[in-house]
Amino acid sequence: MKKIYVLVLIGCLAVPVFAQTGVIREINGTVEVKRSAASGWTRAAVGMGIEKNMFISTGFKSTALISLGDSTIVVRPLTRISLEELNVSQGNENTALFLQAGRVRARVAPPAGGGKVNFQVRSPSATASVRGTEFAMDSSNVTMYSGTVAFAGSNGVPVIVNAGQSSFAGSGGLEVSSGLSPALPLGAAAAAGRTGSSASPEASITGRIGWYGDSQ
Repeated sequence: MKKIYVLVLIGCLAVPVFAQTGVIREINGTVEVKRSAASGWTRAAVGMGIEKNMFISTGFKSTALISLGDSTIVVRPLTRISLEELNVSQGNENTALFLQAGRVRARVAPPAGGGKVNFQVRSPSATASVRGTEFAMDSSNVTMYSGTVAFAGSNGVPVIVNAGQSSFAGSGGLEVSSGLSPALPLGAAAAAGRTGSSASPEASITGRIGWYGDSQ
């Protein structure tokens, strides 16, 4: 009888963890996916679910918009990324991505029903961990558009990068470059690239309605 009571008590104390899947919302160009147990790549489609350990790959001049819980990412051209974690635990949303190559842009938002979001993008040389912000990242650089990010290079020591700043991971650990001109928010129209403006290339990101990718 005592053993049964202990088992019931352990069951009550267990923290429920609910696994989720991401969803491909928009595709521009050639986008492929590869499941963890699959031997080859298949063509991605709008509405397709992104499961844990699934890889997403974009071709030349190709992008994908993916929803991960209440957050969204734009997978830029010639990028390969995988979903390492996406779950809800005690009302908090946990997301982790591995950026093998290329560049992504993320808009991180807290769960609609409350709670916190723990959002992390790591590459072979750097890791960015954020809570409620918007940023772009490749294998060794991060550019902030709003909020703050804790960015760590190979030395494992994070620095805080604020909106309008960028940071890059060097061979000696981490170096920070500040003073970056604030870039346009997602969805805003930009003149750069159209009128010969000398603005930052990243500011040329524009979008059709509902799209957070390139204007091409």
